[in-house]
Amino acid sequence: VRVIPLPGACAFVSALVASGLPTTTFTFYGFLPPKPAARRARLSELRDSRGTLVFYAPPHGLLHVLGDMVEVLGGSRKVCIAREVTKLHEEFFRSTLQGALQEFSHREPRGEICIVLEGADGAPQSPIQGPPGVNAEQEGPAGGDAASTLVGTAPGVSPEQERARPMLMRLIASGVPMSAAAKDVAKQLGMSRKELYNVAMQVQAQVLSEKRRDD
Repeated sequence: VRVIPLPGACAFVSALVASGLPTTTFTFYGFLPPKPAARRARLSELRDSRGTLVFYAPPHGLLHVLGDMVEVLGGSRKVCIAREVTKLHEEFFRSTLQGALQEFSHREPRGEICIVLEGADGAPQSPIQGPPGVNAEQEGPAGGDAASTLVGTAPGVSPEQERARPMLMRLIASGVPMSAAAKDVAKQLGMSRKELYNVAMQVQAQVLSEKRRDD
C-alpha cells in the first residue's frame, strides 16, 4: 500500500511550538485512558519522563485529566492548555497544573484541546501546589508568561478535597444545591459524599459571603 503524506495543520505540533515549553525533546501521547484508575496508572508511568509531554484531552473530560495530573505529578509543573489551535477562538493558557485546574473549574472548556506539560527534567523535585496563573491568550497568539508563587495544601485538607473545592465552587456558584453538588463531584472523583460535606459547606459559605458583599 502506497502512503502519500499531505501537508497541513497539526494541532499538537502547533500547540507545542506556541506553548513556551522546551521543544528539543518531547513525546506525544494522544488521549489518556478515559477511566480514572487507568489514567492515573498511565500518568504514574510518565512521572519521571524527561522532555515535554503533549496530550489531547476532550473538553468534557479536561477537569478530570488535570485533577489526576495534579494528584499524580504534583500541582507545580508548568503547563499550557492550547484550545482551538489555528481557529478563530484560539487560546493558550499558561500556568501550573494547579492553576489550570482552578481556571477551568470556573469556566467551561470548549473545542479541541491540547495539554503541553513540563517534563520531569524541568519540574521541582518535591512538587507542591500552586495558585492559578494569570496569563491567558484569547483569539490571538501574542502574550507573555506569568510567574506564580507556590503555596502548600491547606492543613487538615486532603489532596482529594483540594481537587474537589474548585469543582464544588463552580457548581454551587451556578445555583446547584450544596448536597447535589457534593454528590456530583464525589461521583466524578470516586469519593464518598460524606468526605466532601465539610468542604461543600465551606464553599457554600464562601459563595453566600461573596454574594452578600456584591449586593
